[in-house]
Amino acid sequence: MAPSARPTLALAAAALVGAWLRLGALDREGLWLDELFTVRAATRESWAALIAELAADVHPPLWFFLLHLLPEGPDASWRVPSALVGLVGVALAAALARSLAGGGTHGARATLLAAALTATAPGLVLLDREARANAALSAAAVGLVLALVRGRSVAVVLVAAVLVNLHPFGPFVLAAAALFRYLDPGDGTGSPPGRGVLLLGAGALALLPWASVLVGQADQFAASPWYRPPPGDSVGWVLAELADDQPGLWLGPLLGLGVAARLEGPGERRGLVLAAAFVVGVVLLPQAASYLWAPILRSRSALPLLPVVLVAASLGLARMGRPGVILGLVAATGQGLAAWSATRLEVRREQWREAAAWAAPLVPPGGLVLATHPQLWRHYLGEHVDLRDAASLDVDAAPGAVVLLGHEPDPTALHARLGATVLEEARFHGVWGARVGGFARPLPLNVDDPARGRADGTHAELWGATSARTPPLRARGACAVHVRAHEDAAGVEPAELRVRVVLDGVAVLDERLAVGGAGVTAGAPLVHGEPDHNELVVEVAFTNDAVVDGADRNAYLDEIRLDCR
Repeated sequence: MAPSARPTLALAAAALVGAWLRLGALDREGLWLDELFTVRAATRESWAALIAELAADVHPPLWFFLLHLLPEGPDASWRVPSALVGLVGVALAAALARSLAGGGTHGARATLLAAALTATAPGLVLLDREARANAALSAAAVGLVLALVRGRSVAVVLVAAVLVNLHPFGPFVLAAAALFRYLDPGDGTGSPPGRGVLLLGAGALALLPWASVLVGQADQFAASPWYRPPPGDSVGWVLAELADDQPGLWLGPLLGLGVAARLEGPGERRGLVLAAAFVVGVVLLPQAASYLWAPILRSRSALPLLPVVLVAASLGLARMGRPGVILGLVAATGQGLAAWSATRLEVRREQWREAAAWAAPLVPPGGLVLATHPQLWRHYLGEHVDLRDAASLDVDAAPGAVVLLGHEPDPTALHARLGATVLEEARFHGVWGARVGGFARPLPLNVDDPARGRADGTHAELWGATSARTPPLRARGACAVHVRAHEDAAGVEPAELRVRVVLDGVAVLDERLAVGGAGVTAGAPLVHGEPDHNELVVEVAFTNDAVVDGADRNAYLDEIRLDCR
């Protein structure tokens, strides 16, 4: 074999390994929470509905727009675009290493090592296999730096516009790239100094059409953030998670960075400046925002840091000559084995699909399913079930109902809220399912006249002739309403409460309850089982407000409990 053919074959082998890791067995595990949101948004019935869906979230629209153009298919089909974009990212990383290293043998070695390391890095592989925009963010970030290094102003503008509309961390990538452009020592040939300003300006202009929605998204997120504040050592935390929590995988790249730190050539210097700029842009700036505004830093969002660090490490390893190439390929082999295990052997994603398959035979047509993120479970459970939010206080389970908790499930909290009797349960990775035999829990209350009473959750105080009532509830099976109350005594006549239970607009109970000073509990039995006729409202009116001998008679509703078995 001619020596000149060896680098080409080695690059082809790295590309094939990268493709096998990213595209193979994409349907081995079902979609998890974030992916299910992507699919839900991308499959909205219209562009307007898609935009409305995104307006309630924190994501720019571009990736969802692209997926909206694709036909609906199985789970794997939603991941293929990310995997293909991830492969483009591998090619761009190799091209960036070549541009920084220059030509000749050194450039060929750096190209091969960058391709091998980025093709096999578990952090890149795992996120390139998800139906999310992270792979595209990473590839576009590398493409932006490549355009800056090669002096392609049109490409800089276009990629900057894409980045800010692709992912919430797009602006941070622009900040990192602008910082690199400002600090870049160059290769000695000189380059136009204004491209950093150009890309920031292009990004700002590209944000304008989405700006009003972004403000609303930011306000919503700040009011109810999803993430925890990052640790103080955010750089170590991000790099550890991007190595799939296997620190040994960083031995080869760290050696390459150490060699590059000796400043052996302009390519190594530029690679280190690039890595440092991305540490600032996609880790330290989001960390500061997390402390000053709301937690936003996640390792997966900082993914663009990984390929640029691996490119910088490749430059250092290539400078070592053949020993460096061998060490780099050994490191890539270790990464590849870790990525193979993570994608072919281990359970990594939340098992929503498996949980839905377990639940489906238990739910008859029209049957009730209480679930976290119910709109996302629809992807696997279809339209024939009655999906309700398990976290909502105005929704009640029925005997035989199925409960599905996905994404950090907490069955203990559900038991406390619903008082559910669990007949059977099943646990999956990141998902908990159960079939319940009934429930008993206090109901939320509202007071009709705030001037005559007030409600606090499941308690109410009535000091005038007014009513407290529950919101409309769903309740099926053999149920009973229990009212527990007490009074401020005023004379010998006890407080009187009128208890009405209305089912689908028809009063099925209307009786008066004498409270008495010691408190009382009264029960009203109900029996009904039609799923289409089950809107229940409980109303309790204080009917004999009075002041007797200077004592004011008040009534207190300690609890209205609904018990269905």
